[in-house]
Amino acid sequence: MWRRFLHSLRQAGEEARLPLLPLLGVCLLFHLWTAYASIGYHHADEHFQILEFANHALKGSPASDLPWEYGERIRPALQPMLAAGFFQALSWLGVDHVIWWNYLLKALTSMISLLTIVLACRLVAPDLSVSGK
Repeated sequence: MWRRFLHSLRQAGEEARLPLLPLLGVCLLFHLWTAYASIGYHHADEHFQILEFANHALKGSPASDLPWEYGERIRPALQPMLAAGFFQALSWLGVDHVIWWNYLLKALTSMISLLTIVLACRLVAPDLSVSGK
């Protein structure tokens, strides 16, 4: 599957006269570096609505330490549960430090976003012409 995907990217790059695979490699490095170099969180919700709820699901923090939204049940649970599952899998693999959990979650999220961009470009590329019309 991946081999076919990479071959189609290489072929699309040749047709567009662009080095798509090297550009994708550079994007991959930038995404991974950004996940590594970003310290802390960008907005309080990133921590208190996802990471803290995931930590609670893993029995790491009591409900009394959570924001009021937890008791009122007004926040979606999908992202915290996905994060908790990811953290549990990392724990089973022997990765027990929360700093690594945070980095690997950011890296995974970044890879999913990069894959989404690539797939969206592949989807619309046949409808685009070189002249932009």
